[in-house]
Amino acid sequence: MQVPPEEAGLASDTDSKAEQEAQQLASGKSVKTLSDEAEENEHRRDQRFKDHFELISLIALWLIAGAILVSAGIWLLHMLAPAEPTCWRWLTDEQVQSLQNALTGIVLVGVLADHFKKRIG
Repeated sequence: MQVPPEEAGLASDTDSKAEQEAQQLASGKSVKTLSDEAEENEHRRDQRFKDHFELISLIALWLIAGAILVSAGIWLLHMLAPAEPTCWRWLTDEQVQSLQNALTGIVLVGVLADHFKKRIG
């Protein structure tokens, strides 16, 4: 009788874990030392995850800040550009209004968030 391939993989994985556990117990380390090492390894994994998440957050922050600065620059350039020739003012009135609304909302959210952060924390 043959063992199905999916069960064979599970058996070899279980055997591998059992061998690792046997090696750890045979290493002469006390249960307390093994427990401390396991706790240290778990802490390292947790910190590594937090470091990756922090990096992703920083990248997102810089991308959003860059998009806001580019949008503000486009709005400012459009507002300061002369009315004639019309090629200098390429945004429609609706687009300018949408850009102003978005930038105003972003500024208000930033100010309110800073205010709440000061009051709460």
